[in-house]
Amino acid sequence: MSTESPTFVRTIAQAMPTTCKTIHATGALSHEVLAAVSEYWEHAEISENVNADCVVLTDPIRHKSNAQAALNEYVQSLSDSSWLIIYSDAAYSPSGFAIVLHRCSLKVDEIFAANMNGERVPEIGSVYAGLVAVARRDAYTNSSYAARIAENRKASRERCAEGETLFANGEYMEAARRFAQASTFDFRDAVPQNNLATVMHTLGRSDDAYQHVLAALHRDPTLESARENLRVIAGEIGKSEEAERILSLWGVE
Repeated sequence: MSTESPTFVRTIAQAMPTTCKTIHATGALSHEVLAAVSEYWEHAEISENVNADCVVLTDPIRHKSNAQAALNEYVQSLSDSSWLIIYSDAAYSPSGFAIVLHRCSLKVDEIFAANMNGERVPEIGSVYAGLVAVARRDAYTNSSYAARIAENRKASRERCAEGETLFANGEYMEAARRFAQASTFDFRDAVPQNNLATVMHTLGRSDDAYQHVLAALHRDPTLESARENLRVIAGEIGKSEEAERILSLWGVE
């Protein structure tokens, strides 16, 4: 997304929930954003406190970087009542960006696309420069529900590790069973489905492999190993054009 246009920072400012009374901004464009907020929301007070009503991160979340880890660390410092406005570069699709935010324990209120001038544009059928999200910490992250999710995620990863060992030893069907079990523990995780695709492909069941890798990408369109698996498997069953069309629609690359 362009960091040159003043229209862009005004778009971020306009995304701020109207109930917010205090705002804190951090990053390369923090001064520009705060100036735009003062222009559009006269009632808002600039705060040095990270636990302001609204926090704006002006450095973009970029695909294939450690930005997600940095965002997750930053989110942990926020109060549960703070709104967060953040944007991504154009490498993410709306669903991919939402997945990143969900992994950082954020509940998304709105995601919208913006062009190079910072103007809102439709997500489908438009060339956009980036995505702006309005989100807040998910109240479930400190609940018993979150604890169960964490337990299931741990069990899923354990089954995946067992499956990878079995696969390396040539025990393909047992590996497939472990990966299938992993997927039932954490249905949102793309890795077990991608691993199942690899097993099916190794067994010569390319049609089944294709369905599993599609399931993986529905869970996480940013998973690079699944994107590569899709291209390889699709090439073998004559669906390369379909695969590239699917990948372009997800808009990660």
